[in-house]
Amino acid sequence: MRKINMLSTKKVEKAKPLKKPDKLMDGEGLYLYVTPAGGKFWRLKYRRPDDKEDTLNLGMLAHVSLKKARELKLEAKKKLAEGIDPKEEQKRLKSGAEAEKRKTVLTFERIGREWFEKRSLDKQEGYKKLLKNRLENQLFPAFGSMAMEDVDAPVILTALRVVEKRGAYDMAKRLARITRQICSYAVACGYVKHNAASEIMAGLSSGGSVQHRAAMTDPKQVIRLLQKSKSRTL
Repeated sequence: MRKINMLSTKKVEKAKPLKKPDKLMDGEGLYLYVTPAGGKFWRLKYRRPDDKEDTLNLGMLAHVSLKKARELKLEAKKKLAEGIDPKEEQKRLKSGAEAEKRKTVLTFERIGREWFEKRSLDKQEGYKKLLKNRLENQLFPAFGSMAMEDVDAPVILTALRVVEKRGAYDMAKRLARITRQICSYAVACGYVKHNAASEIMAGLSSGGSVQHRAAMTDPKQVIRLLQKSKSRTL
C-alpha cells in the first residue's frame, strides 16, 4: 500500500484549484476536496456498517481546521466501531436541530400576526383595532409563545375557561372562533397538520343568562340593531 504523506496546515492553506476537482489525502480516508472554483471541503471516505462505500462531509476549510477535521474523522470511526453510520447520524442530528428551530420560529403569536395581516387587509380601522386587541391582550399572553404544533385543544380550552370564569362567556366564544381561524390558516399554510381548535366550541359553557325582551316593531330600531351587531361580529 502506498504511504500517504499527511497534510500540513501550510499545504492545506496554499492548495490551489485545478481545472478538475482535486483531492489532497491526509490518511485513513480523510481528504481535502478542492473544487475548480476554489472551494475547499473536508471529506471522509469510509465503509458503512453494511460494508458499502460512502463519503461523509465534514465541513468547509473556512470553518473546520485540519486539526478539527482529524478529530471529526476519529469521532466518525468510533461510531463505525459501534455499528453506527456517521452519515445517517449526521442527518438525524441535523433533522432534530431543524425541527427545534422550526418550533422556536413558528409560534402561535408569529402565525397569529401573519393571519391578522392577511385577515385585516380590507377591513375598517375599528375592526382591526378590536381584533388586534383581542389577540394581544387575550390570546397571545395565554399561549402565544408556544410552538404552533404544541398548541392543542386542552391548552386552548384552559385559556378560554379562564375567560369564562370571569363571566365573559360571549368573549370566550369569540376568542375560540379567532383561535380556530388562526389554526385553520396554519393548516392551509402547511405549518401544522391539523386544526387543534376545530372542535373547541364543544368544550365551552353555554354560559350566561338569557334576557327576554319585548319584540321590536319599529323598522328603524331593527336596522340599528343589525348594524350594531354586524360591527361587533368577528
